[in-house]
Amino acid sequence: MNQITTNPESILFLSEVMNTKVLLNGKKIGKLLDLIILEKHKAAEVTYIIISRPFGYPSLVVPWNNISSFNEKEVTIDIDDVEKFAYKIPEGFILLKDYILDKKILDLEDTEVEVVYDIKMVMGKNKLYITDVDPSKNARYRRLGLDKFTNLIRKDSDKSEDELIPWSYVQALPSNIGSFRGDVKLNILKEKLNDLPPVDIVEILEDLDHEQRLTVINQLEEEHASDTLEEISPNMQREIISSLKKEKVANLIDMMTPGQAADVLSVLTLEDQEAIMELMDEENLNKIKSILEKRQDTILNLITERYLKAQPDETVETVENAYPKRAKSKGQR
Repeated sequence: MNQITTNPESILFLSEVMNTKVLLNGKKIGKLLDLIILEKHKAAEVTYIIISRPFGYPSLVVPWNNISSFNEKEVTIDIDDVEKFAYKIPEGFILLKDYILDKKILDLEDTEVEVVYDIKMVMGKNKLYITDVDPSKNARYRRLGLDKFTNLIRKDSDKSEDELIPWSYVQALPSNIGSFRGDVKLNILKEKLNDLPPVDIVEILEDLDHEQRLTVINQLEEEHASDTLEEISPNMQREIISSLKKEKVANLIDMMTPGQAADVLSVLTLEDQEAIMELMDEENLNKIKSILEKRQDTILNLITERYLKAQPDETVETVENAYPKRAKSKGQR
């Protein structure tokens, strides 16, 4: 498999790569026309790219494994015979731009709620995944080539990350979907998230990637987000909190009981703990600090300076056999 030259975990939007020049052996042979995807549970994976060529030449359908670079400026392919890839798109394949872009998004009751104006993609481990559909105003501006202009007049906080709809919210695409047929339907509506119990939201979060988890947390009302934060695992708590604004985290933890707040704060680094506690309401802060200090005292009581040291070249068997003698010798000192 080719190693694709692009930044790891790089984020791309479909509108940014469409019509990008495609190179073979350093020469332009056409433009990126579309992407073919394979549906998966949390995301869809790009399996082929379609390349349009000058008038009179048929388009190329090139497998993703033959892509050596892929970014907004150019796509480079590695194939030996161009004409081997000049064939019709097989029946049943899903074209990302042609089939999904500008489609209506329907809720569970088949009511139109949004339109897909753009599609977010993430590059990871030499594969390109479709992670979200974008129905935002910014997506429309991006499609019109006005995103640079709008970024000048919008603050970072105004950008539409929280408007993205994760691919995992999208039902399996209908078999009859095509250029002018079918709609994109949701299996969960983001407006319904606040009606779900925190334990159910945690199950959803476990199936999402990091950015999608942030999207869900940011869509929740603060009290509901606070309750959900309590329920998730320490590793996920750390991961989510590290990407949220400290002010938001402080507000969420302020809504918890002192014991619950201490549980959440205890999984963070000391630096993050202190930064967040400085922004918290002082009313419960003393109780929270007291709980954290008692836990620290318990940890210190369990720590011992008595230990046995082994050499790097010693095997486990050697150390185990020598343990009784070494332990006795250590205890006599």
